[in-house]
Amino acid sequence: MQFFEDGYLPTINTTFSFFGGHAETVEPGWRWPTEHHPAFEIMYIMDGAQRTVTESAEKIIKAGEMMIIPIGMEHTNYCWGNESMTFLPCISILTAQQSNICW
Repeated sequence: MQFFEDGYLPTINTTFSFFGGHAETVEPGWRWPTEHHPAFEIMYIMDGAQRTVTESAEKIIKAGEMMIIPIGMEHTNYCWGNESMTFLPCISILTAQQSNICW
């Protein structure tokens, strides 16, 4: 993309609408069935670690880290390791408008 090569990024006005968020603590061995959403899922790990398997990748995220799962992407989440995990999943509608793009 041209603006990355020139060292410029576009100005992006963004609005997030969150729904369905809740904090939950689960024990080792926990697994959520494979699912997908009509919106982004933002997963924040508060304590412990989570293994997330998607259609194209596998990732371990730890306390203090977050992951954004794209719209419609199938994924399965697991409590990773021998400790409980506390996580905060939120489903989000993202609306973005680009303006003032610097080329």
